[in-house]
Amino acid sequence: MITVSLFDGLRNLNRVEEATADLRSARARRAEKEQEIFAELTSALAKYENGRSTYQATTAELEKALQSQDQARERYRVGRASILEVTDAELSVSRARLDMAQGMVDEQSAIALIRLITGEESI
Repeated sequence: MITVSLFDGLRNLNRVEEATADLRSARARRAEKEQEIFAELTSALAKYENGRSTYQATTAELEKALQSQDQARERYRVGRASILEVTDAELSVSRARLDMAQGMVDEQSAIALIRLITGEESI
């Protein structure tokens, strides 16, 4: 003979309510984590765009600086410019190269971060 209690002191109802509360809590944590990941991804994409823009802008800047350097060297060779002008032009080239390298580093580190966030790459 099997006995089934029709009234169990509201234990089943309490367990259902507890499980429902646990489910809501888990869903809230999941939504919070999704928002956190979205924010990190948005930030990484902005860093990528910034690095890409910097690289592209400094490519043109480097070309201009190299032309100015060539002109300054030629003027110096013919006695129409001082060594200071040549040194200044060389400094502009160095700065442009440094800015270009920084843009590449920013772009590549953002790509690595995006891959890490999306699970394409692990640490």
